[in-house]
Amino acid sequence: NLIVPVGATGYMAKQIWREINENFEEYHPNCSEEVKRLFQNLNSDGAGVEELVDSIFRFIDLFRGGYI
Repeated sequence: NLIVPVGATGYMAKQIWREINENFEEYHPNCSEEVKRLFQNLNSDGAGVEELVDSIFRFIDLFRGGYI
């Protein structure tokens, strides 16, 4: 299963995002730079709702396609 913690929403999601971010290679070994960038976007407080939603769906699409 894929965990998609949207840290920008705060609370527990932010804690889960931090845990995954600190051990990113363990959770997503050999992933692309795009995946890393999208994951970073999930914690961006300055991101708008549309940008967050786009990042979430792209992250999920890459997972489904086997790129994560």
